[in-house]
Amino acid sequence: MIFFAALQTTVMNALCTRANFVPAQHRVALAIWIDPAGKVTDARVLTSPIADDVSTGIVESVRSASIGQPLPSGLKQPVTFVILARSPERTGECAGPRSGRG
Repeated sequence: MIFFAALQTTVMNALCTRANFVPAQHRVALAIWIDPAGKVTDARVLTSPIADDVSTGIVESVRSASIGQPLPSGLKQPVTFVILARSPERTGECAGPRSGRG
């Protein structure tokens, strides 16, 4: 399960750099495709009532991510990833400064 922990950390780190992404405001389901080396090759927003620019930013951020772990053998793709709308103070996600802000 190390791969899935790394995937979660990688996706959230990528999203937390987006100035227009605040986890407490968005519930998002993503489909993510990953190559054998652990690099995200594609991502799509499946469901989310968010603005197109936020959706585009999410996809762009995730598409450039590298998980740092090889893809587990036999893992079916796409991987579905759901982000719940929860306060960063509660989860610790996106708690630090954001490089995309400003």
